Amino acid sequence: MRDMRPWQRDRGNEGEGVRGYGKRSFFWCAVLAQLVILLLCIGIALFRENQVYSYGAEDFGQEGEYLNSVPISLPRGIYRVELRYSCEGSMRHFCSVESAGEQEALVCSGEHLSEGLGCTSFDLWIKDKNVPAVVRIQLGEGELGIQGLHIVQTSRDMSRAVCLLLLLFLMADAFCLYLGQEKRAGVAREKKLVFLGLCAITLGSSVPLLTDYIHPGSDITYHLLRIGNIKDGLLGGQFPVRIDPAWLYGHGYASSVCYGDIFLYIPAVLRILGFTLQESYACFLFLLNAATCLISYFGFKSVFRDWKLGLLGSAVYTLSIYRLYKMYSWGALGEAQSMVFLPLIFCAVYHIFTDEGEDEKYGRLWVPLGIGFAGIILCHVLTVEITVLFLAAACVVFWKRLFRRKTFLLFAKGAVFAAALTAWFVIPFLDYYLNVDMVIHHVSTRTIQEVGLYPANLLFAFFLRGSTRDLAAYGMQYMEALGIGLPLTAAGLGIGMMWLFGYMRKRTGLVLGAKLALLFGGAACLMSLSSFPWTRIQFLNGVTEKLVSSIQYPNRFLMIATLLLSFGAGACVAVCGECFGKRAMAGGGAAFVALALLTAFFYQSSIVRDGGALYLYDEKGMGTGYLSGAEYLRYGIDQVDLSFHGAVEGQGVRVLDYEKDNLNVRMNIRNESGGESYVEVPLQHYKGYTAVVSATGERLELEDGSHFDIRIRVSEGFEGEVSVGFASLWYWHLGNGISLLGLAVVPAQALRRRLRRRESA
Repeated sequence: MRDMRPWQRDRGNEGEGVRGYGKRSFFWCAVLAQLVILLLCIGIALFRENQVYSYGAEDFGQEGEYLNSVPISLPRGIYRVELRYSCEGSMRHFCSVESAGEQEALVCSGEHLSEGLGCTSFDLWIKDKNVPAVVRIQLGEGELGIQGLHIVQTSRDMSRAVCLLLLLFLMADAFCLYLGQEKRAGVAREKKLVFLGLCAITLGSSVPLLTDYIHPGSDITYHLLRIGNIKDGLLGGQFPVRIDPAWLYGHGYASSVCYGDIFLYIPAVLRILGFTLQESYACFLFLLNAATCLISYFGFKSVFRDWKLGLLGSAVYTLSIYRLYKMYSWGALGEAQSMVFLPLIFCAVYHIFTDEGEDEKYGRLWVPLGIGFAGIILCHVLTVEITVLFLAAACVVFWKRLFRRKTFLLFAKGAVFAAALTAWFVIPFLDYYLNVDMVIHHVSTRTIQEVGLYPANLLFAFFLRGSTRDLAAYGMQYMEALGIGLPLTAAGLGIGMMWLFGYMRKRTGLVLGAKLALLFGGAACLMSLSSFPWTRIQFLNGVTEKLVSSIQYPNRFLMIATLLLSFGAGACVAVCGECFGKRAMAGGGAAFVALALLTAFFYQSSIVRDGGALYLYDEKGMGTGYLSGAEYLRYGIDQVDLSFHGAVEGQGVRVLDYEKDNLNVRMNIRNESGGESYVEVPLQHYKGYTAVVSATGERLELEDGSHFDIRIRVSEGFEGEVSVGFASLWYWHLGNGISLLGLAVVPAQALRRRLRRRESA
């Protein structure tokens, strides 16, 4: 057969080039069309004339214990229900919206009515066209008067649609780019397997999220209220949010100052964009699963220098019983978030202590170390305490390497980098912790040993949802998933057996790491037991008293055991491969993955079946009084005494034109007492509040009032408008600037390396 002539080959290549150009043009035209659709939706959201449906008291009629409005036909969309009323007492009546037809056609959580509030403002989602909605008030004790009802259409349905369309377009574009790359040059088999493996792990850890409800947990109410308060704070003009405005009946609560919540801005922004509370929460948990899977994969891949072992470590860690338990049964978002960053810290510390430090990458290990510690500081301060304890133990073991100049500089740089990244949070936190008398300062006598685990917890194989963690009262009969699970138990036993029978004699970083993982992981398990002498340690001195009490639950040490034994599973398989060959390595890896999947699916199935269902669309339906441990409340307050109310006038003082919006109060004050007096406003007196005379800019003196409300000192004969509000202090802003500079360090370093490479080339 005759060879193709050169000009024929050129024409063929030219045809392929034309076709390739045509496909690229089609792709960019599709992207342009997507942008047009998104801009069109944004334009509708900005310029659409939203409707307001107004009704009076005559449009309501009583039917038994309910007061119902006339049926209101509403088109599909997201609405705000504003009911103006007068009533006696608080939390006696409950206002909601129901469908006169199919109940699934609309969703809302409603809101309790309070004497000191006078108006509701909760969200309503209409899913179908022209749904007949009825505003229904469940009547309690006392009189109730309706002054007016407004159902306000919002543009959040369009912002929600933009988010969903953007996600759909990004997925479609990514798939098209993949197909193009596959056709041009092919995608490596390894990358395909890694992608499929990470997707399978993420999906496998998200079974309870694949429903139209969420599952109750011990701390879920607190964290859902955190999300709702961040949303309200952002809408009220705070950024970052410092004082959560809706908590404690509008008095505000310092949760955001004392408990890092930067990642909770994700579900809070989703709430602003029109997603329900449970949708936002479920999306955030899915993102946590994806982030845990991805970061642990890259961390373990770096440690083992093998993508297969990286996938193995990621599967065992992401699907671990303790992590799933904290997410779904306990609802401990702080710990669940911190477990995203622990593999990053482990990876950095492992390389710092086991690598020789000859290459350029070694000198950059302070970056993942700093990011990892910054992550857990911003998520869960108690995890920092536990992590630092085990890092200190590792430093004792590697004390010779620690004091090498390169190693010590890496830890120093990592500490400075973490401090810079978290300065915006740490400076206000320390300011309040050191200068504000809060409940957290008065719990050091709280003991933790009695809530520890039994040794049987650590060897338990298949956990169920359970209903209690009070082992002292109920034993293990109705036990929640308090343990490490079968895969990690097998990893510990595997390392121990191979060490015992002499298969870990090589002096390599992997073997040493496996041995230390067993020892430190075993120590973490022991520290979670009720037989560990926590009470004796706690009362050694004042420092240990505070540190031990702050841990609250010894089972928190299982997060360290989970991390180390997940590495141990990969190390066990790697050593097994070195000693017995690739088949043994493949079999061991498959066994660990199978155990992880089996135990995780068994536990998640129990959650879905036995965990109950929680339907929450709007945080207003939960009330505002729940504080969990109330650690950040001003010490001495009795929460029972707090309620919605207006300004409290001192003797001879009149307050006119009073307005309160989140943490801002504006009012006209007239002092007719003939002497100095005061006015109290319903805001908890935390550091950062000011009261300013609008006309002159003069700042009035503030002090603690009744129940630690803000009391404004009003001088004799004063008359004028006063504005009360919260503002970050100047050194808090300094912390914000330091953190912004810290964020710029990594891209600046990357740019610097790139310029050096260009110069050397």
